[in-house]
Amino acid sequence: MTADYRALCAELMDAIDSGIPVERIKQSPLAVRVDAALAQSEPQGPTDEELMALAVAVFEDPFSTDKDYARAVLTRWGRPAIEPVPTPEPGTAATRPSLASRRDDVPRHC
Repeated sequence: MTADYRALCAELMDAIDSGIPVERIKQSPLAVRVDAALAQSEPQGPTDEELMALAVAVFEDPFSTDKDYARAVLTRWGRPAIEPVPTPEPGTAATRPSLASRRDDVPRHC
């Protein structure tokens, strides 16, 4: 099971909103997951040389279009900005349903 940044932010905000002391949150499995997510470096995009090499390869086919090139770029380099962070198995304290999931009318920003 993985969590994305948005879900991780919502879970962290729920913990804070619930009145759990910050020092206790900092020692929780949630804090470990937050630290792991923040420790990941931002992925680097393709270089100009890599883009040009792919363009040459795609456009060797006379029937290729810009859409074919765009699909090739996304296939090779399209990925989330940050890889999802593994989370504990369902049913553990760190993965129980968050308050945000029960309060759909309250927008969350992170």
